[in-house]
Order: sequence, then structure tokens, then C-alpha cells
Amino acid sequence: MPEYLAPGVYVEEVSFRSKSIEGVSTTTTGFVGATRYGPILLTPDVITSVVEFERTYGDRQQLQFSGDGGTRDNFMWHAVRAFFENGGKRLYIARVYKPTSGGVLRLEEFNLANSPNTATPGFAQSAGGSQIRIHARFPGAAGNMQVRITLTAGQNVFSMDGATPTPTVRGLYQNDLVLLHEGGASPLAADFALAVPYVKDGAQTWRFHRTADSPPGGRELADLTAGSAVRVVTATVTVFPPDPATPSLVYPGLALDPNHRRGGAPDSIQSQFALAQPSLGRAR
Repeated sequence: MPEYLAPGVYVEEVSFRSKSIEGVSTTTTGFVGATRYGPILLTPDVITSVVEFERTYGDRQQLQFSGDGGTRDNFMWHAVRAFFENGGKRLYIARVYKPTSGGVLRLEEFNLANSPNTATPGFAQSAGGSQIRIHARFPGAAGNMQVRITLTAGQNVFSMDGATPTPTVRGLYQNDLVLLHEGGASPLAADFALAVPYVKDGAQTWRFHRTADSPPGGRELADLTAGSAVRVVTATVTVFPPDPATPSLVYPGLALDPNHRRGGAPDSIQSQFALAQPSLGRAR
């Protein structure tokens, strides 16, 4: 088609003969089949590389089926590799999965794990309160990954400002879990507390609720003295796939309170690893 770059009168010859059949692009396609791991009832999202496929649906190892299914070649992985090696760009995957217990599989039957009918999805705390049980989000042998959770206390956000020293905190969000160290106390006396904003005398201030406290308990910001420290505690979750050749996944700076939000969006460790996710990228 000619490109008209300036105003004017142009004459263009247009052929009225029928056009020949044009080829259809094969750079975008979809595969349906069994994989070692991955979403089963989520809307397929685009996959753009073999590495991305392995992170979501597992590696190239053979498929082990329970019962009399035996061992099968991982045809899906080989098909994905061939697709991208031959110029494919965008791929949609629909995983085929049949529950071993029979019946219809429903999304709510699975927590972050391979075990059905578990009460709470996500990171489940043990009855004693000192251990955490972590389960894979979807069924499949490739979900047997190693997980490392690292808690980090950030820089001190507390200071005494002004000619008349006034307790102040900067960069604090509602429902931040903080390590509260009051001035004059030994480091061993530091406590975990939840930061809750409220209005007092027409100005916003903060109250820190210790674990055993309930509103209106806790320490007031105004009660803190020089030498105190308020450090926000976050979690970094590192997931190591069973295949050493597959890169690990790192989720840094996750809030520890399930109601925590940043910029209007939930950013807690519970929301990051909840069962229901808005996209495939969040469900890995």
C-alpha cells in the first residue's frame, strides 16, 4: 500500500481480483497435555521461553503416574522446546490433570499443597506455634521444592526531631510488623509489635500493639524516648526447584501481616502465596 506523506490528490490502482489464501502465523499457539507441575484451573497465560515454562510447569524429567499409569515421556516439555527452537514466540499451556481420588477437581480443594481438603491455604502454622508447614500450590512431583524464609529487620525509622524533641517515625505503613526496642532497655528486651495509625488531638500518630495485646493496648509513639528503635520486619522467600539447572525464585520484602497493603495492593507473604491468584505469573 502506498504511503501518503503530504496532502494532495492521488490516483491509486486497486485490483478487484480475489486474493490468494495467505498463510497464518504460527508464532502463537496452544498446547494441551500433562506436565510435572503447574496450574490446573487457571486461565492460561502466555509463555515466552522454555525457562518460563519450566518455572511454571516443571522440568523435562519423565512423568510418574500413580496407580497403573506407570512412567511416561514428558512429551509436553519436548514439544515446548521444539516450538521455541523453531521460531515460536508465544505459547499457551493447558495442563491436563486427573485427581487420584476420583470425582471432579475443584480449585478450593487444594491449599498451597498437594493435599486436598486442607483448612487454610498458604503457610500453615503448627498447633504448637513454633513450626510452619509449607505445601506446594499445585499437585505434581515437581512441587517438591526447598523453601528458605529469611526475616530481615530494616533500618531504624524512629527519631527525635525538633527543638523540643518529638518522637517521629518515617516510612511506616499500617500493619507493618516492627521490632520495637525501647530506649534504655537491653537489646534482648526488644518486642515484635504491629504498627497501627490513629488520630490524636487532630494529628496522626502511631500505636504499637504487641502480640499479646488487643486495642487499646500497646505502646504509644509519644511514649518512646531517645535511644528507642523501630525496625520494620519483612520476609524474603527463596524457592529452590528440584532441578539444579532451573533458576531459583526469590520473593523479597514481603510483609508479615495478612492485612498489609502497599500502594493499595496486598503485599503480604499470605497474599503472595495464596491459592487463588489473578494471573499465571502470580501463581508460580
